[in-house]
Amino acid sequence: MGYGELGYNDIQGKYHGREAATELTGPTDRRCPMELMLTESEVELLRGMLDADRKTLLMEIARTDNRTMREGLKEREELLKGILNQLGDMVRKAS
Repeated sequence: MGYGELGYNDIQGKYHGREAATELTGPTDRRCPMELMLTESEVELLRGMLDADRKTLLMEIARTDNRTMREGLKEREELLKGILNQLGDMVRKAS
């Protein structure tokens, strides 16, 4: 089989994209602490981007008929909401 006959999954291997996010996430995985030093304008930009993505997800959830896909979108929306809450908490602590 030549290189031109290989598909994306064959070239990239098993751990990429959605499979990497789902297969590598389990009860033994650990969170890695991360510290970001952001200016006030950078925090507002990040918050705005996350909030816009969350609102788009809410509309997509409402339009999605596939139950499995909808559940995945809901999980992503909850993650974004949690990040936004943590970001708000960190900003208040730094003030």
